[in-house]
Amino acid sequence: MTYFFEIYQQVVRAIEEQQNRPKYFKKSNDVGELIKEPSTLENFITILSGEDEGHNLSFTEEERQIAQEFFQYNNYYNFSIFPKLLPCQGDKYSYTDALRIYQIDEFLRREIHYFTSRIEKWIKTSVAYHLSHIYESTEYAKAECYLDPALYNSRKTYLETMESFAGALHKSKEPFIEHHFKQRNGCIPIWVLVEELTFGQVDTFLSVLNTDYRNEWSDRVFGRENRKFVLSWISVSRYLRNISAHHSRFYGKKYIVLPRLKKEDMKQYGVTNGDKNTIFVALLVLKSLLSFHSLQVRSEWNLFMDNLEEIFNGNTEIINYPLNGLRENWKNALVIAIDPTNKD
Repeated sequence: MTYFFEIYQQVVRAIEEQQNRPKYFKKSNDVGELIKEPSTLENFITILSGEDEGHNLSFTEEERQIAQEFFQYNNYYNFSIFPKLLPCQGDKYSYTDALRIYQIDEFLRREIHYFTSRIEKWIKTSVAYHLSHIYESTEYAKAECYLDPALYNSRKTYLETMESFAGALHKSKEPFIEHHFKQRNGCIPIWVLVEELTFGQVDTFLSVLNTDYRNEWSDRVFGRENRKFVLSWISVSRYLRNISAHHSRFYGKKYIVLPRLKKEDMKQYGVTNGDKNTIFVALLVLKSLLSFHSLQVRSEWNLFMDNLEEIFNGNTEIINYPLNGLRENWKNALVIAIDPTNKD
């Protein structure tokens, strides 16, 4: 544990130094940039009604009142992309049409946040449980397997991981972390550690594990046949979790973290490499992970698919299916098959 605490102290000093550094923003006058003036609520409606910025929405008097109240509590800048996501830019859509797309996006975000949170908790639990049971050493206890350099694929990644973990513990305000430092001489079991790690830190930890350890963990949780894909799926789940946590858009988005998919799945569902940045493929990845979760969570996922189908069927005239990578059989591709005789 001595080396771990040396790194911990280095991280403390580095964080303190960083906090003392000033942070800079550019002033528009200094760089010759013309920055927009703030708009009024009424002007937001005027902009959305015009064609200059590609909005071209119609407003009834009632919709004007609804919009003015809406923009008191919701950022216009965040909303302004949604009129551009309607299927045919040449058609005249109403404010209500754009608002419905906005609300569909909110629904997607709530549901994806729930399921990616479930995945995050599950991955942390499985990593702590299986690694501590797989690990064998005469030098380190099973509970502190993460301290062993042999667990990692290189000395460099071991050192980087120790620094990352130490930083997480330094920032922690949790009583159980303080308890382990004060009452347990700083000896922290892996199942305690993972509670303070971000999803990103756990994702990175898995990626730098010694291949034998990582494969054994993956095979136990997801089956050997998925060994090549699991890390990619987890990275996508982590990315989606971050999008939802920052209240960013899901509908019509081009995603930048792309998964590895099985060739048979791509063929069966008509997915090309060009589709990997769509919401359909993002949901397909979550389905692939959650297929190994509990019966309760699998059933909740299928209910999500039922509700999503109902929403889409009630809004067919404004849903841009190609933009989201959705084929005719999208729901069949995303529902998890559940054997009613198997309660696991």
